[in-house]
Amino acid sequence: MENNGGGRSEKPGTLPVDVNVVDVNVVDVNVVDVNVVDVNDSTGPGSFTGTLGGTGTGTGTPVLMDHEKLEVFQVTSQFLDMLEPWLKRKMPAELHKQLENSSMSILSNIAEGAGKTARADKRRFYEMARGSATESAAHLHLLRIKQVVTRPEYDQGRNLVVRIVQMLSRLAGPPRTT
Repeated sequence: MENNGGGRSEKPGTLPVDVNVVDVNVVDVNVVDVNVVDVNDSTGPGSFTGTLGGTGTGTGTPVLMDHEKLEVFQVTSQFLDMLEPWLKRKMPAELHKQLENSSMSILSNIAEGAGKTARADKRRFYEMARGSATESAAHLHLLRIKQVVTRPEYDQGRNLVVRIVQMLSRLAGPPRTT
């Protein structure tokens, strides 16, 4: 818990419970104009109006979207960062294109699934992300066969993909019966 100096405790990324948000205007992804009323402030409505530290929280903590909170999104980002220099190496053009597409599809489907509210929709996108992760694992195997990556590089990439598939399997739930 963080103390904002006014005797009230709050979680990072939240407003104190005795503050009412009157108006919110998203200026851009990093700047949010917020008009709030502190019900304990004797100066009355409009006692604070302005930009909250470029983060939208007033605490300096970045506002995270739902998908950014997921560990599987973070691990997939690591996987993509690891792939980036590999994609600059000489390899068959079709393999390059397929690996790039399947790996980016993992991240995109995780984000889209996290943005859905219906459980069935979330499941569908997490299943598609898992399929893309499995496809990426096959492409990694081909990189190893074609000697584009070393055995340790392959092992590192495969370990990340296995973690991604495990987490997505857990998010998607048990196999469908139909």
